[in-house]
Amino acid sequence: MKALRFQFSQHQDAMAAALLAWLWTAVSCPQAVFQPNSSLLASSRDSVKNIYTLAWQLAHGKGSYWEFSGMGWPFTEHVFYTDGHPLLAWILGPFVPEVIPAEWTAGILHIAILFSFGFTAFILVKLLAAYHVRGIWIIVFCSLLPLCHPQVLRWTGHYAMAYTYAIPLAWYLQIRWLENRRWKWVLLQSIHLLTLLLTHAYLGAISAAFAGLIAGFHVLAHWQRQEDPSIGANSSCDNRATRGLYNPAQGHGLSSIKNGSAIRFLGQRFHLDCCFFAQSWRLRGIATRVGLGT
Repeated sequence: MKALRFQFSQHQDAMAAALLAWLWTAVSCPQAVFQPNSSLLASSRDSVKNIYTLAWQLAHGKGSYWEFSGMGWPFTEHVFYTDGHPLLAWILGPFVPEVIPAEWTAGILHIAILFSFGFTAFILVKLLAAYHVRGIWIIVFCSLLPLCHPQVLRWTGHYAMAYTYAIPLAWYLQIRWLENRRWKWVLLQSIHLLTLLLTHAYLGAISAAFAGLIAGFHVLAHWQRQEDPSIGANSSCDNRATRGLYNPAQGHGLSSIKNGSAIRFLGQRFHLDCCFFAQSWRLRGIATRVGLGT
C-alpha cells in the first residue's frame, strides 16, 4: 500500500491538471460530456462524415480491413482515405453488434476526444516537470492549454486529428529516451507513433517528424562537443549550465527563475546560447563580447 501511495505522489500534480481539464470541458461542453451519443461536437464540414465512415465500417466492414465500401461505389475507397479511425474500427469491429451497437459511434468518438484533453494536461505537467518547471500555476496552465490547442478546431472536421495529446506525448517520450537510454522508451514511442499513423496518417507523420526534430537537435547540440573534447575547457562559458541547457535530466536552467530575477535568467540564457553557437563555429571571442548576464 505504501508503494502505491508513493507512485501516486509522483503523478498527483499531473492528475490534478487532468481532472481540472475535464472539469473545464464539462463546464464548456456539458451536453457532449453528459450525453455524448445524443449530440454532435460539430454538424458542419467533415464532422458528420467522419462519424458516418466509422459507423459504416463497424456495421458493414467485417472481413474488409483495408476497403471502405460506404462511398465511391462500385469502386469503393481505401480505409485510410476516408478519415474513419481505421485502428479504432479494427479494435471495435469484432464486438459489433453483439456487444457494442454501431449506433454508439458518435458517443465513442466524443468520449475519446474529450478524454484526450485531460490526458494532454497530464502529459504537459510531466513534460514541464522534466524541465524542472513545477508549481500550482503550472497545474492550472496545463489544465487550460488543451482547450486552447489548435487541434480543438478539428471538432469541425477531421475528428481523427482532434487528439491533443499527440505531439506533447511524442515530445515527452523523446526526452525521456534522451535522459535515460532505456529501450522501453523506444518501444513506447514506437507504439505511440504507430497508433497515431493508424488513426490518421497526417497526425502520425507530424508527430513522428516532431520527435525526429527533437532527436536531431539533440545530436547537433552535442556533435561539436564530441568532436572536440577541448571545447569548453578554456571557454568563458559556463560548461555545466550549457550542458544543462540541452539535457533534460540536468534541467534547462528554468529553475533559475526561482533563484533570481527574470531579467537575470534571460540574460544567462542569452549568454549560454551565444557561447554555444560561438563554440560551434570556433568564434569564441564573439561570445565573450556579446554575452549578457556575466
